[in-house]
Amino acid sequence: MDRKALRLGIAGGAFALASIVSPAAQAAGLEHDYAKSGWPSGKYHYECVVDKQVVACYQPHGDKIFLMDRVKGGSTASAWFSIPGAGREGQCESRLGAETWGVCNKNFPEGKKIALKTAKNGGKGITMTT
Repeated sequence: MDRKALRLGIAGGAFALASIVSPAAQAAGLEHDYAKSGWPSGKYHYECVVDKQVVACYQPHGDKIFLMDRVKGGSTASAWFSIPGAGREGQCESRLGAETWGVCNKNFPEGKKIALKTAKNGGKGITMTT
């Protein structure tokens, strides 16, 4: 493959990847993470939001967001976070399946208010301090 074809292939791939994320999300600078397998241990304090479809917990020590999809059916579970005082917001999404805990490891500024909300059926929310 010549260099011109390689550059076109890379540019095309970058365009395809950029088009997956909505323009609004790109403009707003929303963070998006996919949860990796992991579950809350009994060692730390957690603040949790529980609804019929999703459990989302925030662990201030280590800035981790844990979530679990409580319903079988192939859809994803999401937790949305917002830290207005730091200008950060985004989503932790789990595609690990029903009844499986996942974790997104974040690095939030200390001492700021964080809002955490589940993202199915309008979801519930809580506010706590990082």
